[in-house]
Amino acid sequence: MIYRHKNSELHTDAGRGKFYVNGGLRFMGDPYTAMKMFIAYSENDPKVLKQFEKQLEMREQVRWKKDDEKLKEEQRQKPVEEPPKKKPVSKRISRSRLVR
Repeated sequence: MIYRHKNSELHTDAGRGKFYVNGGLRFMGDPYTAMKMFIAYSENDPKVLKQFEKQLEMREQVRWKKDDEKLKEEQRQKPVEEPPKKKPVSKRISRSRLVR
């Protein structure tokens, strides 16, 4: 599939993405990464975002799920903190009481 915006192009096929600017290859590899670069280069143009709306929603849901799982795991690993214990205070006897 080929997507075009101004002077940039995104080619995606068979699990590979290629991002071009002015005909020059800028990135070749993961299609999601290429898509993100294409979107960033378009300065988040609403037309471009609309083209990739479903892919972005799917990826965001997975990331939120992972973040939630990580937060739950961190909370489980934290020991329950007890409030700090107060140290006993020793009272000093004044000299006037000792002299008597």
